[in-house]
Amino acid sequence: LSTRIARGPMSLDEALPIAKQIAEALEAAHEQGIIHRDLKPANIKVRVDGAVKVLDFGLAKALDQGSGIGDQGSGGLADSPTITSPAMTMRGVILGTAAYMAPEQAKGKAVDKRADIWAFGVVLFEMLTGKKAFDGEDVTDTIVSVMTKAPDWALLPAATPQHVRALLRRCLEKDPRRRLRDIGDARLELEAPATSDAAAPGPVHRPRSSLVIAAVAVIVALTGFAGGYFARGGFSRAPDRTVSRFVIDLPQGMSLNRGSLAALALSPDDRALAFVGNSDGAQRLYVKWLNEPEPKEIPGTDGAGDPFFSPDGRWLGFFANRQLKKVSLTDGTMVTLAAVPDSTGAAWAPNGTIVFAPGYSTGLARISANGGAIQTLTTRNAATREASHAWPDVLPDGDHVLYTIEYAGKPFDEADIGVVSLASGATKVVVKGGSFARYSPSGHLVYVQAGRLLAVPFDPVRLEVTGDATTVVTGVSSEVGRGRGHVAVSRAGSLAFAPGDVNGSERDLLWVARDGAVTPATKLRQGFSDMSLSADGARALFQIVGSDDDIWMLDLARDVPTRLTFGTENAFPAFAPDGRRFAWSSDRDGRFNLYLSSVDNPQIVERLTTSDPDQLAAGFSPDGKFLIYVQPDPSTQDDIWMVPIEGTRQPQPLVKTAFFEGVPAVSPDGRWLAYASNETGRTEIYVQPFPGQGPKRQITEGRGIQLPIALRGSTPDRPLRWSRDGRELFYWDGDRLMSVPITPGTSFGSAPPRRIFEMENAIAMEPSPDGRRFLVVREVAPMRLGKIIVALGGALEIGRPIK
Repeated sequence: LSTRIARGPMSLDEALPIAKQIAEALEAAHEQGIIHRDLKPANIKVRVDGAVKVLDFGLAKALDQGSGIGDQGSGGLADSPTITSPAMTMRGVILGTAAYMAPEQAKGKAVDKRADIWAFGVVLFEMLTGKKAFDGEDVTDTIVSVMTKAPDWALLPAATPQHVRALLRRCLEKDPRRRLRDIGDARLELEAPATSDAAAPGPVHRPRSSLVIAAVAVIVALTGFAGGYFARGGFSRAPDRTVSRFVIDLPQGMSLNRGSLAALALSPDDRALAFVGNSDGAQRLYVKWLNEPEPKEIPGTDGAGDPFFSPDGRWLGFFANRQLKKVSLTDGTMVTLAAVPDSTGAAWAPNGTIVFAPGYSTGLARISANGGAIQTLTTRNAATREASHAWPDVLPDGDHVLYTIEYAGKPFDEADIGVVSLASGATKVVVKGGSFARYSPSGHLVYVQAGRLLAVPFDPVRLEVTGDATTVVTGVSSEVGRGRGHVAVSRAGSLAFAPGDVNGSERDLLWVARDGAVTPATKLRQGFSDMSLSADGARALFQIVGSDDDIWMLDLARDVPTRLTFGTENAFPAFAPDGRRFAWSSDRDGRFNLYLSSVDNPQIVERLTTSDPDQLAAGFSPDGKFLIYVQPDPSTQDDIWMVPIEGTRQPQPLVKTAFFEGVPAVSPDGRWLAYASNETGRTEIYVQPFPGQGPKRQITEGRGIQLPIALRGSTPDRPLRWSRDGRELFYWDGDRLMSVPITPGTSFGSAPPRRIFEMENAIAMEPSPDGRRFLVVREVAPMRLGKIIVALGGALEIGRPIK
């Protein structure tokens, strides 16, 4: 048969009668309790009269006789020698011929007659297409292909009957539990009339398949190291389990990124884990090759987040400094693809399309992996109060993309998971209640809800859930406010996650003197964020991070908190100079716009703006006539705007360039606007006249400061602050609080920045009216995310908790 296939594809009239006789031969063997284990075209003879002989039950005989380990040779993979062992009945032993062995054979598991059914499907596919269903440059690559890839169903002749297509898919299910159970059923299918449904080729799709141990585990098994482990970051394989787990301990002084961006990605072939690490105040990308002991830093990735691999694993995409980029893992080539205001995830489709969320309150967009124009893929539905689309993941067919649908006023635990077609743009909700969905080759969707990783059976062809959700992992690190989890699922079927929960971090509110002396400002411990201090220093506004995400006011003298907003997401409060009114950002109408109220009667709310882009309140002008805010723009990144508090309330831009501008603050005399920008490629602080145009001056040192500039969800919050006398400008540089001495007046002057004090885990800062101390939010004993758990083939245990 191998000689005939070498001449090209066989017609249906020629192939199906031969396949029927192969099925009959296997059926006779199985009835006698014999499993072939090495079915391939080279072991199938076709006589001139059309009779078929299935020969060479070598592995079946070897159950009694044993044999030596075959030479790998250098011939074609279809004729590559059988991989044998004297201990063929034991787990952990790989038997069969690479291109035709079932996944369970490749993993060294005990096999039954379903392994022959798999091989039968592979042979039939090859007869009809003239191409191998699973191929590679060598035996190892071929085994990886068997375990991680699906046949190219598009190669089947258009006239292939539907019942034959269905038979092939059932034979080639990677999970033997989903595979055809009896070869006699295949014979019956082949006896059906070949013309019964030939006119309907049916949809081309990839079958659901089980998660499998990936390339690293295969190489280890082939080289005899199954059950061993690497000295650091290695793995061990239990003899009675198919899952290989190991823990990656991050280097001393490094922790996993805990910001609003995703931090983990597994390469499709499981050879590498990418993660975002924080070390020495800098946030960068690292790659941990799973056959090497230590992670490697990727140069030029400062400020990076949301890593994602190309389908071939050769490129790593990411976001940094308001740009979508990719870097070659082969030679380090760095390519900037587009400028984006912000990001909440990206995924790389097999057709060379990158799908990403370009902002915190947008639909999804798409761009070529080679760069070019950004195209809208999804649009938020205002009627259903959709607030954002985020965290895309491409399904196996390469056309459909999972994504998270956030709703205004609801936490991400109450978000929906949708799917959109790249071809048609059609959308559909598939799961209610969860976020950060990833497709598992076991035929499940896994997603995050309340610090748990859940899994639900899912049909990627019908795009429907087919069962109930179960908990796979508890205590997975996640972030309620942005709906993402520190979780990665590979196409090869492995799982990586960071244990822990960063949602409930408590924070202290402290008075810190210039010499670093600390005095508690309150006995309360809350998720204080987005602080604003009243002009007299007596009260402070906060967003309290958690399930409520509302604005609270704290009377510092009496230590009494008062809640000012209720429901929806409310953030970025700002006291007006009179101390009676406050402004803030809220998504109460489905869009993150600006609102105004009074601390004495917060139930009466005035809306200041109506705009589709987010508007993030930053502070008032000293006379209280204008509210300064930041607004993202797809073409110009983040810009600085202001809106009058009275009158027509027509917004107007203050700083709008092709670069990011953020964290604005107006000087007490109303003459100067300080802000951060990345126009030099680094984050620096600038000062320019307010409110009119004029020359700007860079006042930081030119080395780039460690200043998180993504406002929504960033830390520290709104880090630029003027002293009340206008003679100093304060900002955070990593853990250091810095001061720039200012010469007030019509002609701006400044001296070099100087350090005031250092404080780890500081979140926000406000100077007291007299400038002698600072009100600081500090995280209490923050969890250091210093471990990543990797389970090669981990989702094989979906439905059972992973301890």
